[in-house]
Amino acid sequence: MGCAERIQATRSAAVTSGGKGEGRGSRLILAHARRGQCMAFEHIDKIENAIAACREAGDIFAAAGDREDEASSLRTWADAISQTDASESIRLYKQAQEVFRGNGSERGVAGILNNLALVYEAQGDPATAEKMQRQLSPVFVSWTTKAPRRRLWATSRTNDWSRGTWVARSSSMRNRGS
Repeated sequence: MGCAERIQATRSAAVTSGGKGEGRGSRLILAHARRGQCMAFEHIDKIENAIAACREAGDIFAAAGDREDEASSLRTWADAISQTDASESIRLYKQAQEVFRGNGSERGVAGILNNLALVYEAQGDPATAEKMQRQLSPVFVSWTTKAPRRRLWATSRTNDWSRGTWVARSSSMRNRGS
């Protein structure tokens, strides 16, 4: 199955589950389906549809008090428009970042910082992109202390701030006492 066929199958499944969620009265099922639609619409370049689906998902999650999924919907929405509306994408990423931070979600904050760095770099602002990546670095260190078998590192070849790029590589290794 090719990429276009997989996207269409994903979209069809999201539409079907969205209808089922509404029929059963389960707003959260509907919200998850709408977020899936948002991603599917983004992949087939139907950005306006993606925005509407993400907005609805986020509103439902917010009304239900599900802050983590609300933030994920904001991130998905920002992802969908990052190529076409960088300033709005940045605003949405920052809004999601605050929610993730309030939830204590390091993974959510890390994902947002990474995505912000990518948007800033695409906008020709490597200094701000570097700032985002530097904020992300302590999160990686935190992860290594919480999960000793996971090692994250950057080498001089992959950590080149002068070009505005930073790549972290991760590896699962046996804990060797270090």
